[in-house]
Formats: sequence, C-alpha cells, structure tokens
Amino acid sequence: MARVNYLGLRHLSQALLPRLTGGSVVNVASILGAAWPERLAVHRALADTPDFAAGEQWLAAHPVPAAKAAISTSRRR
Repeated sequence: MARVNYLGLRHLSQALLPRLTGGSVVNVASILGAAWPERLAVHRALADTPDFAAGEQWLAAHPVPAAKAAISTSRRR
C-alpha cells in the first residue's frame, strides 16, 4: 500500500513539477494515513530515500503495518 500511496505519489509529483506553472499537487489519503504522527520517524526515514527504487528497497526492509492494525490504532484515540 505504501508503494502506491507514498512512493507512487512522490514519483508522479516529482515528474509533474517541471510542468507545473502556478499549480499544486493535492493528495487525498486513506485511513492508513490517520496514525502518521505515531510513525513520524518511520515516515521521515522513507522520505529520505532518494528515488522510487530506493524507496521500494526501504519498504522491503521495513514493512508498513497492515491497514486493519492502523485503523484500530486510530480509533483508540
């Protein structure tokens, strides 16, 4: 899921940036994103990867928790 929701969006956004003139890129996230403050260090580490391939390697070594677990975590608040 993070491969599409994060790496895919980052890859698309970076490809579009040179073509945008006065525009914006907007992302609407799934419920999995609701618990991001609890995983900020993990998100920063993934964001530090330089490109899509490095991000895929990082995700393979650091699997993202299943969506069901993230949903139950966000509902406990």
